[in-house]
Amino acid sequence: LILGCPVTWKDYKLHCYQFILYPPVTFESALAKCQENGAYLLRITDTDEHNFIKNWLNTHYTSSSLWWTGGQRDSTENTIFRWLSNGIRVQDSLDYWLSTDEKAKSGNQLVYKKDGNNFGWSVTEKTDVHAYICKISQDETYRILEKNTGLDYGVEVKNKNNIKRGPIMKMEPNNTVFVSGADQSVVLECLASGNPQVKYKWYKGNQELSSSVNRRYTVTNGRLTITDPEATDSATDYKCVASNEFGSIYSTNAQLIAGSLGYFSNIKPEKELATDYNYKILQCPKIQGKPGLRYQWTKDSVTNYIKTERQQYMFISNNGRLYFSEIGGPDAGKYYCMVTLSGSGHLQLTTDQAPSRISKEIELEVTTGSSKANFGPEILNEFIAVFPSLPMIGDEIRMECFAYGTFSSPFIYKWEKINGEISSRATFSDLNRVLTIKNAKRQDEGTYKCIVNSNANGAKSDSKNYTLLLQSKPYFVIELKSQLVEPGAKFTWRCLAEGRPSITYSWLKDTKQLVSNGDIQINKNTLTISKTDGKRDNGMYQCAAENTNGITYSTAQLKIESFVPKFIQYHLPSSTLAARNGKVSLRCHPDAVPRASISWSKNGADLGLDSSQSTGRIQKLVNGNLFIQEITQSDSGEYECTATNDQGSASQSTKLRVVENLVISRRPSNIEVIVNETAFFYCGASYNPDFEIVYKWYFNGHPINVDKDTFYSEVS
Repeated sequence: LILGCPVTWKDYKLHCYQFILYPPVTFESALAKCQENGAYLLRITDTDEHNFIKNWLNTHYTSSSLWWTGGQRDSTENTIFRWLSNGIRVQDSLDYWLSTDEKAKSGNQLVYKKDGNNFGWSVTEKTDVHAYICKISQDETYRILEKNTGLDYGVEVKNKNNIKRGPIMKMEPNNTVFVSGADQSVVLECLASGNPQVKYKWYKGNQELSSSVNRRYTVTNGRLTITDPEATDSATDYKCVASNEFGSIYSTNAQLIAGSLGYFSNIKPEKELATDYNYKILQCPKIQGKPGLRYQWTKDSVTNYIKTERQQYMFISNNGRLYFSEIGGPDAGKYYCMVTLSGSGHLQLTTDQAPSRISKEIELEVTTGSSKANFGPEILNEFIAVFPSLPMIGDEIRMECFAYGTFSSPFIYKWEKINGEISSRATFSDLNRVLTIKNAKRQDEGTYKCIVNSNANGAKSDSKNYTLLLQSKPYFVIELKSQLVEPGAKFTWRCLAEGRPSITYSWLKDTKQLVSNGDIQINKNTLTISKTDGKRDNGMYQCAAENTNGITYSTAQLKIESFVPKFIQYHLPSSTLAARNGKVSLRCHPDAVPRASISWSKNGADLGLDSSQSTGRIQKLVNGNLFIQEITQSDSGEYECTATNDQGSASQSTKLRVVENLVISRRPSNIEVIVNETAFFYCGASYNPDFEIVYKWYFNGHPINVDKDTFYSEVS
């Protein structure tokens, strides 16, 4: 360590900072990349720290790049910002901002921005890509050097599936709607991985469910089956518990809802009156139903369905009403409203035989009126109508637009998203009067505009705006990762979730809620153990993020253990080639808990190197590697690295041979990675510095173009 911080990190007042200019990333990627090192995306505590960041950026970066911080606009009070790492409100002082105009912008993410010769705060949207700044306390920098100490650390197995580990949920139970009498049984199911095999229990609230409680309940592995479901089975807090010898975890809560559909009144509705050339709305008679209803209308008989693609001056809304943009004599008649029980949002029916009802006839009488030439279009007040009324991330969102007026030819409808583009997941239907967004995402938020023209020339038009804001159950942008930690160490875990409305955090260990007590301190999304103890701290942990839309868990295992150093992941080759006058790096990366101290010897004699001394032709780097530059023939010999901790020591060696020409001294090696995680391949050449060299990478014999393929990046 240099000045308390690892190489490439900059120190300031007992903290370390990492400035990453390239490659630029999205906000959520920046959060995740800082978390990989146990750090967090920059938060500012005072003006001195702000000035340190400004001065560093001004001194070292002349470009106009924006730099992500961990500041984000509050989702419930949009005039303030909060630091995501601790939830504290961002200082409300203009001294931090580039200008009042920058502060007044509409973006949600706080960034450092350059204006002329000065850096200061501005805002932008999280989908952009920018540079970023990570921050970590100096007493936690061990996490940077030991960031890959997962449950497979120090374990010698060929198949990682054989590693002993606690349960992790792989499939959460779904919210389910049943119809009493129509469904003979209903199933809730969860699935967890773990070794040894996981066992399951199911709960409704705090009551365990089993056949001994009610013979209609059957628990088979992770599946709960309820035969002949009844209305009393409805609840919002069904959950499963998965356990093995390492601990227990909760699934998310599942809702089980008894769907129901009432009946229309037997009393015939009053006659509806309308005047020629005016608009008209027919209201479906009241009927009770949950979770949702689907509407259809017929005329003069229950089988003569109204088809709005043909009768284009009519529109059937999801609110159940039948709209006429301009009514005429032929529209007089008897109308029937048909309703069918349906799902709503995340609640879907389990039956494919949903009940339906047909209303009594609604008689419509049309009286003679005078023509209103070239009247409209005018969009009705209740439009733009949006379903569901409180849309959530993941929902299928339906936006409706409808105008009335003289209908000599069909009105022309079109949609726009102000200051943005409508998603490719969106579809248009019912003469463009309906915009549907499937699997809505946060980037679908914004202001949508419906424009209605009287004809293709747009002689007369009207428009309405609707600002879409999506509710969401919490979802994690930074998950917990299982960790192996030495006894007696300080340990910090952070999770981070987003959602609307605002989120509260809690922590569980083996399904029991944790509270701050002695060595264990909890501060919102941060859990700190000041001195780890295996007897007390081993187990399964869950960070719970909750708002009014539900609760979500991030789960990981904490294992307190120490062991003698082992060379498992990285092995020195039996011999290494290096070019005369060139450079070479010999790796010494043992698995060891606690972290091993590294020493190097040549031909049996200790080299006496100290990693805090970063000068000299032969250096021991902070990561334990041996670095030799300006290589001569006298550097030939057998080099041995020895890794030592309080559990013992281990060694490995390589013979260094000096040659005249360029050689690859560090070859890429086979690695095994988890899907969606980052993989690193290393290649190092030893060569005479009088020549320039270029590295080229290939995948299955084909050149990799890091400039065009964003999945790859190359760093020196």
